[in-house]
Parts: sequence; C-alpha cells; structure tokens
Amino acid sequence: MSLSNGELNIKDLSSSENNSTKDSLIKSLHEHFLFKNVDQEFLESLVNEMHIRLFNKNDNIIMKGEVGRALFFILKGEVSVISDDGENILNVMGEQQFFGEIGVLFSVPRTATCFASKKSIILTLTKENLKKLLENYPSVAQEIALIAEERFSSFVKSQDAEIKYEFSEELSLGISKDQIKNVPIFRDCEVGFLHMLAMNVQPVQYFHGDLVVKKGDIANEMFFIVRGTAEVFNEVDGTVYAELTTPSFFGEVGLFFEVQRTASVRVSSNVMDVFQLTKNNLNEILKKYPEVSEKIKAEAQIRYKYNEAREKAKLDNQQEAETEVEIVREKLKVVPLFQQCDTGFLHQLALSMKLCIFEQNQLIIRRGDVANSMFFIISGEVQVESDDGSKVYAEMGQNSFFGEVALFYDIRRTANIRAKSQCTVMELYKDVLDKLLKEYSGIENQMKAIAKENYYLFQRREQEIKIASSKNSGETEESAYNVEATVFYLEKVPLFKKCTKTFFNSLALHTSITSFQKGENIIKKGDEANEMYIIINGKVQVVSEDGSKTFDTMKNGAFFGEVGVVRNVPRTATIVAATNVDLIVLSKQSLDEVVKKYPECHKIILLEAEKRYKIVQKRVEKDNKKRSKLEKKESIKKKKRNSKDKTNRFSLNKLLLSLKRHFNTSNNQNDLKMQLLANHKNSPYPSFYDLDDFRKVTNITEFTCPYFLNILRYLPIRDWFKLRCVCKKWNHIMKNPLFWIDVDFSSLYNQLSHKTISYALFACSNTTSLNFKGCWRLTNEDILTITQMCPHLTSLNLSNCWSLSDQGILFVAIKCTRLKHLNISYCSQVKGVCFANHQMNNLTHIDISYCKQIGNECLEQLLAKAPELQDIKFRRCTRITDFGIFLVARHCRYIKNIELSDCDQITNKCLKWLSNNSSNLKCLDLTFCKHITNSGIYDLSLGSQEFESLILSHCTCLSDTAILCLHKSICKLKKLSIRGCAKMTDRVAFHVADACPHLEWIDLSGCPSITIASKNILLQKLPKLIIIMDNYSSKVKPSINAMNTDTDPQQDQKKLAREVSKEEFYTLMLSKKMATHLINSFSNDSISSKLNGISDTQSENEFNNNKLFPLKNSRPSELFYS
Repeated sequence: MSLSNGELNIKDLSSSENNSTKDSLIKSLHEHFLFKNVDQEFLESLVNEMHIRLFNKNDNIIMKGEVGRALFFILKGEVSVISDDGENILNVMGEQQFFGEIGVLFSVPRTATCFASKKSIILTLTKENLKKLLENYPSVAQEIALIAEERFSSFVKSQDAEIKYEFSEELSLGISKDQIKNVPIFRDCEVGFLHMLAMNVQPVQYFHGDLVVKKGDIANEMFFIVRGTAEVFNEVDGTVYAELTTPSFFGEVGLFFEVQRTASVRVSSNVMDVFQLTKNNLNEILKKYPEVSEKIKAEAQIRYKYNEAREKAKLDNQQEAETEVEIVREKLKVVPLFQQCDTGFLHQLALSMKLCIFEQNQLIIRRGDVANSMFFIISGEVQVESDDGSKVYAEMGQNSFFGEVALFYDIRRTANIRAKSQCTVMELYKDVLDKLLKEYSGIENQMKAIAKENYYLFQRREQEIKIASSKNSGETEESAYNVEATVFYLEKVPLFKKCTKTFFNSLALHTSITSFQKGENIIKKGDEANEMYIIINGKVQVVSEDGSKTFDTMKNGAFFGEVGVVRNVPRTATIVAATNVDLIVLSKQSLDEVVKKYPECHKIILLEAEKRYKIVQKRVEKDNKKRSKLEKKESIKKKKRNSKDKTNRFSLNKLLLSLKRHFNTSNNQNDLKMQLLANHKNSPYPSFYDLDDFRKVTNITEFTCPYFLNILRYLPIRDWFKLRCVCKKWNHIMKNPLFWIDVDFSSLYNQLSHKTISYALFACSNTTSLNFKGCWRLTNEDILTITQMCPHLTSLNLSNCWSLSDQGILFVAIKCTRLKHLNISYCSQVKGVCFANHQMNNLTHIDISYCKQIGNECLEQLLAKAPELQDIKFRRCTRITDFGIFLVARHCRYIKNIELSDCDQITNKCLKWLSNNSSNLKCLDLTFCKHITNSGIYDLSLGSQEFESLILSHCTCLSDTAILCLHKSICKLKKLSIRGCAKMTDRVAFHVADACPHLEWIDLSGCPSITIASKNILLQKLPKLIIIMDNYSSKVKPSINAMNTDTDPQQDQKKLAREVSKEEFYTLMLSKKMATHLINSFSNDSISSKLNGISDTQSENEFNNNKLFPLKNSRPSELFYS
C-alpha cells in the first residue's frame, strides 16, 4: 500500500490489503464498547466509511481545545499525548488502539493534544459519516445513542469528581447498561430501567491500601469495578479470600437487605476506579418502574435463600466470609469449564450451588456411584483413598474441585473421596446447570465444546487405567490413576509449582498410563527426551550406562524426566525398572498442547526449567571432577580404618590455634591459655586451675562440662555441632541448656533452612536470646518451630530474613510473651497486620527498619500494647508519617532512642509532640529528613530532654539557628552529626564548644562554610574530641588576627558568633525572651542589655523602624543588629 499525504478510503485498497485490514479492524471494533452488540453487516459498512491518513513523525493529529469531529484508530505507528506546555509526554498509544471517541459522538472540545511519535497510519471515522450510516440502521443508532449517553454521563461525573484518566480512556472507563445487566437481579429488566441505573451511578476513586468495604458495616450500596483490582481479605490475619478485577461487581446484597458486611475489601492495585449504586438511588428509580420492582424482588429471593442456607449451616466467621457469593464466584474461575464465562453467569452459578459441610472422615462420594454433580472445596481437605480406606492416593485442599465431567455426561464415580478434616464444599448439580444454561444460550455451546474435549480425554484415560490395573493383578486400584490423584502428583513437580489449579486439571487429563516389566529400560542416557514420568506403583533405579552401578532408587510418587520434556535436551542418566512398575506419562506433545491455552503458566515453566537445567549441568560437572578423586579418598579411608590407634587424640595446641582465629586479643597460645583459665575460675563449676594439670589432658574424652563452658565462647557456632559428633559423652554434655542461653546463628545464614532448624535448636528449651540475622532461607513455618522450641525468648533478631511475612511474625507476636528485643529490619514482606493482637507487652526495643509496607495503622496496634518501649528504629519506613511519631509519643512514655533516618514524610510536627511528651528521650536520628527545619528544632528545644546523641545529617533545611536554639537540651551531648548541612557555619562549632562539655564525637563533613577555625576552637575547649570534617585548607578565610592585629582574638570569635542572618535575626526578634535567652548563651556583652525593660511589642516595632547594616568582614548574607 502506498499512501501520500492526504486521505485514502479503505475501498481504494487492493483486495489482499483490503481483506487483511478489514478483518483486523472488524475484530477491534467488536471489542470496542460502542460497537460490542452490533451485527457484522453494520461493522463491514462502518469499516468502508473509514479513511486512511498518513502522519509523519511529530505531525499533530488533534489539538487541545478544538471541537472533536472524528474517531481515530492506529493501524500502524505510535501516537503520544503531551502536556499543556508541550514539555512532557503523558501517555503513548500503540497499534490496534482507538482514541477520540468523544469527538465522533459529541461536539465538545478535545481534552489533550496528540501527535505522531513516528510515521503512522491512522484510520478516521468522521461524525458526518457515522451519522449518515446510522440512518440505515435505526436499531443500531438507538443502541449507540444509549451507550454514548451513559458513557458521557460517567465521563462528566468523573471530571466533576476530579478523577484523572488517560486520554484514550475518556469513555472506555465508564459504566453502561450492559455491565449492569450482568448482575443477576437486573438481568431481565427492561432497557429503559437499566439506562436510568447507568445514568445514576457515581464514580469513586481509591488508592492502594484503601478500604472500600469494612467488615461489620451496614451494606447500603454496590460497586462496579472499571479499572484496577481489589482483594477480599480477613482483617485479623491478612488472609486473602479472592481477588476482584475488571469488570467485577460486589455488594449488591446491600441494595435489598439490611445486613452487615461479612468481609473487608481493600484496593490491591495502585489506583482503582469504581462506580457506586446506592440503595436510595435504586429506590427512587424503582418508583418510576413498579413492574420492574416485582421482577427484582423475585431475583432477590434467590440471594435470600442462599443467605438463609448459610445461616442454617451455623458457619463460623471464617467459613461465613469464604462462602460469600462474590468470593465463591471468583474462585469458580479456576474450573476450566467456567474459565471463559462472564461475571454475571458465574454469580448466578454461585447462587445456585448447594452449601455442604462434611465432618472429618465423612465419605463425600463413593466409587461406582452414579455421578450427577461436581464439588468445589471452599475450606478444609479431602483425600482420594482406596476402596477399603487403607491407602491414600491423593489429597486436595482449598480451591480444588472434582467431578466436573458428570455435569454433561452420564458416568460413574472413579474413586472414593473422604473428608480429611471438616470441609466446606459447594455442590453443583447437573440439572441446575442445565436450567441455568438455557438462560445463557451464548455460553452453552462454548461450555459443551470444552466438556466434549475433556470427556474424550477422560474416556481415553479410563481405558488405559483398566489395562494398567489388569496388568498389576489388582495390586494398585484404579483410584490411584484418576484425575484427582494425577493432579496431586503433578503439583509436587517443581517445574509446575507456581501454576494454577486450572492448568493442573487440564494437564492431568492429557496424561497417559504405561507399564514396564522388571529389568526393562525406561529411559537411556543420551536418548531424546519426549516424556516425563510419575511412579504410581513399583520402583525404578538410576544406574550407570553398563548397569553395573546403582546411583539412586525411586519409589511411589517420585518423578523424573521433567527437564528434558521442556528443554528438549538428551537424557542425562539411564533408568531401569527395579520391579514391575506402573507410570503416569506426560508427553512433550501433550504439554505443548496444554501450555498454548495457558501462556502465563508456560512462562513460569520455561523459567523454572532453565534454572533446574543449570543446576543439573553443574551437578554433572562436579560429579565428573569428583570421580577422579574418589579412589584417592577411598584409599585414605582404608588406611585410617586399618590404623592401630582408633581413638580420637586431642591436641590442646590445635584447639588453641582454632581459638586464635576467633579471639584476636591474644598474641600467643600461653596468653590464651591463661585467659581461658582466668575465665574458668569464675565458672560455677569445680575445676583445676593449675596449668600443669591442664596440660595433662591429652584425650578429648577427658574434657568435662566445666571446660566447655569457657571454651565454647571462643568457638564459632558451626564448631558447636561438630563437637556433638566426637563421642557420646560430648554429645550428652552439649545438651546442657547453660551453653545455649544466648546463641548467634548468623554465621550459618546459608545453612539454616526448614530441614535443619529443628536440629539446630535441639537444646534451646531455655534459650533467651537468638540471632538469625541474614538467615534468608527461614520461612514462616520455621518461625513457628522456633517459638515452640524456645518458649522463654526475650531477644530475637530476624534481620534480613527476606522470606518472612506477617504470618511468621504473627507466631512471634502471639507466642513470645516475654520478648523484650525484636529486630525484623529488612523483612520487606511484613506489612504489619501481625501486630493486631500481639502479646509482646514487655517489649523494650524494636527495629523495623526498611519494612516499607508498615504504616501508621499497624504501628498503633503495636505501640498500644507495648508501653515499655525504649528504643524504636524506623529507618527507611516510608509509610510512617508524623501521625506515627505522635503514636510513639502518646503510648511510649519511656522512649529513649528513636531512629527516623530516611523517613521522607517526617516533618516539624513530630518534633513538637516528642518535645512535649517524651521527656526521657536521649538519642534522636533525623538523617535525610529533609522536611525538618529550624522551626522544628526550636520546638524540640522547648522540651526537658537532655540528649546524648543527636544526628542531623543531610537535613538540608537546617542552619546555625537550629543548633543555637539547643542549649539546655545538649548540655550532656556526647555525639553530634551535622554532616551535609550546607547552611551551617563556624558559629555552630563555637556554640557547641561552650554548651557541650561532654562531647566525644562530632561530624562536620559536607559543610563547606565550616572552616579550620571551628576545629581549632573545638580542640581548644575539648582536647579529646573526635572531629570528622572535610579538608577545606584551600578555602580557609584570612584569620581575624591577620586583618586586625590590634583586636583581641577571643573578642573577635565572640563577635563572629553573634553574627546572625537577616531571616534568622528577624525570627528571633519577634520574641524578646527568645532573643535574650539565645544571645546571652554566646556573650555577656550581647545586645540583650538593650532589650531590658522593653516589651515584646515594643521590641518588634523598634526592630521594624531600625536598619540592618552589613558587618565589615562578614559574608553578604550575614548581618548584625546596630
């Protein structure tokens, strides 16, 4: 197609170009909200009315403010939306995207300017062409008019509510009668009524974390989601029941019944836009449509019966929330039959299901019975078992389903399924689904096609199962091979670990059954990989190529060949049948067929396969390297076994050499021996102290408990576990709880995991302090193990345990009631909901640094029950605001140390609260709190605190006034940092030298206005002071003595200290008392003498009438009062 500047009608294209462009355009129009319900004939006519235009790079397509008269479709290229000033690109639209719909429907000004980002081909439909075409299609014209009116109404309301949309979403993010019709209670209502509803909904915008619905509130409205996602969750433990996405709806029960919300809904995306229909609005509209009211009441009765069934079942709070119809509706999407169904159908389906409660060990279905329903597990677990109940072939938990083939075909149950624990199950009967499908005829054909395919696969598997069952002479029942059992096995394969329930069910139907006789090769090293296998009955062995060596044996439930079937690589080992064996087989062809329907799962499988393949390759390389060393190691072992002296000899010198690596203060072995003996004398255990007696110990078995008590403190924790393996006596001694009072596991950060944690805590029943810093492999279940095995903990460090979430910290918060020190810094998954009902009433120190998801709400729950807190660290807690510090000041009266570094939202307000309430505060860190100003520090100075450490690094708004205000508060200061405070000058050093006699350390680096004079005066007053500052020797100003040799240096220093900037001095002069107090702190001959007897009002007026003169040798910004 060649196109010059100008326009070209689609009719003018060549036949091949015309057909491909038309097909693509008609497909896109079918998905557009304006033309979704129109017929094919109209769409073909509409396409013929469109024109093709070519825009070169940077050509303007539409201009903001001009009256729109066309709709645009990007066939090729890219279009950018720019800001009003033309400087910023707000949005970029790509191919197959519409924009400008509002122009073809209404004569309103454009809301943005668009230009071609690159050479683009744009299809246009003008308002005149559309109007002319609609004259021949009156029914279509009426439909489009209603939709346009509804969408434009939504757009205007959104603008009034100041909700911002992208330019291309102006009308697409509205609500129309078709969306309202999806709600079952409105399904059979007339068009006019639905149109009135669409015109009366109100837009509301929420942001991440906002509560849309709160459990316990009275329900008075329903919601339609048009953009974003929300999650239904439990406020107590944070459990997410379901996720609601576009175009979902929820809460319609509140339109008809006075009920309380049974679960909370919060926003999980960055932004969520909803349209809200209130009960009052509905009632007003129903007055105009009395006939519709009767229909709605009849539909509402279905919902009433559903709620009534739940009440009769006497569900607990958890079950009541999980059986809410919106949650059941969303969960049904995992069933392949219902995956493509719209929200309205699934909602009606959920209402039609029967709620069943099965007690533990109750039989749900029996093998051989006629099947006429399917089951969906809401909560609890079930198991697939043998006919006599002696064997369990599979287990299924929450969100699993079974029996769906029976909804369309007459079959018998293929297994016994029993409740492993109390189960809440939703049952859907075949006749109920048939009745419902008659009302949704468009879905029936689609669902039957899926059911037919699944039934064919089901029948094929049943035939293979019968053949396999006959070969093993009844050793394994047919239940071991059914779909539910196969899903159970597939879920254990690491490659498929993160895939969905729907994927597993489809994959299970595509598997087949095969058998091998004892001694047969199943796979051979080097062969092409086309299948993976799961062992159902029998054993297989991994052997060498010649079969002479056996490397491994696998039994029932094991799997192999999974990497090869994904990556298509040769087999890396030979596997033979050790006994007669039955296998479930998944071929590469079947896997490829299934993943086409689940592209997201396909990506997960490929990534996981790549990881596992690299692991296998490394393992093979290591094995090849080790083979050459195996013979040498075996020969060494034989020599050791044949040696006459089989006792373990102990060398004290070797032990001391090991100790020296961990005890750097000892220069030689004798010093370390004496150190050990000196420590040993303080031990509560009897022992000998004579060095000669100590040297007599030559065998490790002669060491007893008293020796260990002192030696262990110098050995790393790794060696503690090695000592257990020396002999039984040492193993017994190592179980003494006294050795395990305070344990540091941080050096084992890469070894501690779910498999090793129980072994590591074997003697920690009386442990009070544990350090797991950096142990990144610990999981939530491991924390439960820790709290159970160490019930007396008072200190716990979980810093950098990345895998932990609120569930793990909840175990600590509830079970560790004696805890005083808790460190969960860098646990980025912790959101803070774990603190809701915590029992850590004795907590004194807590570190939640870099827990960026913890906000003020969760912080209040923590602090309200921990009044003894003395040390809190909030470093980089970006969701903590001034209100969070207010909570600290309110609840923690004994607080001594607060770290707020990198807390971006902290302002001056929090310092005022701390000043008034936290009188015991000693240490305060405000590093990078860039909103803190001199005013905030002044408020802080009004309190009764006596700081020992004050860190103000990189508080760029602070100047000299901040430090000058602090007088009594810093009289006991030991540590001060003003690093990066560029406005600070030498006056700070002169003031600190006089006001802080106990100062030990100060950081003045990054302050270009502070000279070497500060260092000199500080060292003169505080000789032992440690000073950190930049080298500005090239920028040092001429000394005062060099400029005026007749003046006294001390007087000049006082004079320099009295210099105050215009803004600072004006602020101080507003209050006589403040100025007098501050200036008296530097000098006796200050201007305070001039203020005696003058009121605050007079001093302010006099200041306004006087002039400010620059000091002769000062900087331009430095002025003094004359």
